[in-house]
Amino acid sequence: MRSLLYLLTALIGLAGCMPALANGATASFPAGGVEFKDNADISIAREDLWLGPGEVRVHYQFHSDASETQTVTIGFPLPRVRSAPDSPDAVGPVDGSGGDARNYLGFGVAVDDRPLIPKLHEYAWLGEQDVTAAVLAAGLPLLPQAGSWEALVATLDAATIAEMVAAGLVQEEQGGFLGPLWAYQAVYEWEQDFVPGETSVDIRYRPLLGWPADFGSRYVEGPLAETACVGDALRAQLDARGGYEVARLDYVTSTAGH
Repeated sequence: MRSLLYLLTALIGLAGCMPALANGATASFPAGGVEFKDNADISIAREDLWLGPGEVRVHYQFHSDASETQTVTIGFPLPRVRSAPDSPDAVGPVDGSGGDARNYLGFGVAVDDRPLIPKLHEYAWLGEQDVTAAVLAAGLPLLPQAGSWEALVATLDAATIAEMVAAGLVQEEQGGFLGPLWAYQAVYEWEQDFVPGETSVDIRYRPLLGWPADFGSRYVEGPLAETACVGDALRAQLDARGGYEVARLDYVTSTAGH
């Protein structure tokens, strides 16, 4: 029996992929919460969450009431990021990515404590429009890399460039440079056999943090302190240090609508 189950994880903002705000601040960018298609037999019995500025880990304990094994497709969409390779917001390889820039969160998954290699799907987005086919048809990579983008663009004929400019896929910048305007997204997917009873799924990734540079103090001393759960003990520690920076990590804590 086959069905579809999606882990739409939570995050994220980043000083590395988010639109810039005043004084160099960056916004956090939630990518969704954990959701899955209705399944009469499979449910999430437990979810353990660990949040840190360098890593997010989530342990899911699934329970199947079915009398036989069910095969389910599980997907993990990474947040959309800017594709421009020369942007200060450009993403690249991180710890856990194996040197692959497309895994810009260093995403990893294990089932019943055994690591697996999920399948990668790549997309290019212009707003909510999927422009993956148009980018590939022009012979361009969905996630351009610094050092190779200019050479690839130089191989395009004038008609192709004009079409891409008209479609809003690229823009002409100073010095005749063409900059990509689409957002890149990686989605990881794997086939999971759920046996009757318990199955554990563990995911990990590096969060993309938002940096509210010009109003970060409000999370500690001002109107946002209560929402950030800043108590007197933490405030005293920050005061003793004589300075601090605030990084924002967003995670949607609801699981399958609960």
